[in-house]
Amino acid sequence: MTTDQIMWEIENVGHAGASQRHAIAASQAVLVFTVSIFLATVVSAEDRTVRISDATTDKDGFLTHTVESPYQAGQTEIRVLLPERLEQGKRYPVVYLLPVEAYNESHYGSGLLEVKQHDFHKKCPAIFVAPTFSGTPWYADHPTNPLIRQETYFLNVVVPFIERRYPAQRKASGRLLLGFSKSGWGAFSLMLHYPDVFRRAAAWDAPLMKDKPNQYGMGDIFGTQENFEKYQIAKLLERHATELRGQKRLPARRCRRNLRLRGVP
Repeated sequence: MTTDQIMWEIENVGHAGASQRHAIAASQAVLVFTVSIFLATVVSAEDRTVRISDATTDKDGFLTHTVESPYQAGQTEIRVLLPERLEQGKRYPVVYLLPVEAYNESHYGSGLLEVKQHDFHKKCPAIFVAPTFSGTPWYADHPTNPLIRQETYFLNVVVPFIERRYPAQRKASGRLLLGFSKSGWGAFSLMLHYPDVFRRAAAWDAPLMKDKPNQYGMGDIFGTQENFEKYQIAKLLERHATELRGQKRLPARRCRRNLRLRGVP
């Protein structure tokens, strides 16, 4: 089963539950290689202060790591659901199930539980990962508060750890993002900012056309209108529409009309 087939399976179940990107080849290869090295190595003094525990198994059967990092205000977690059958020497794509709430709050449900309940870890050869954040996750870095750097935390801590610790593919085609509502925004934001790092992002019921950080706890994370505009999905879509058109890398549910208005089919 390909990564696109895996996402198709999950997107369709997610939709039911919610009712629930031609460059020069040489330069592109250099960019992909550079980003891969960035993700695979720890270079900053801040990253060296990150502490991640060994895995324990929680009540739902998920492998759980606690994380202390300079990018988040409190202790966070990375929860992992492995394929039922792991083949020796094989590396698997990773589906990052992005949360909509801080810490382990689950008022809107748990993406990892949905995956388990639908037996995707049995049907799909993929690793499913659910990180947590200490604040309302909008997948952005605050302009002045160093303890609100959600984008940096995800890129510097979560993804590199998974690719060191587990048999995960270390290439864009093996990194998939899935989100609902705020995390749907996050999935699109991450993919649009780093199209050579992530292969695909799927979202449903996401406020992709927001033009001000004035709802849903956005102000606390984005800080200013200027900072918000760096992450504004509409602007990112306009910037990348030509290169992404026809690639079907941004499947979205219940927000398709607004995407088409921005030139993304």
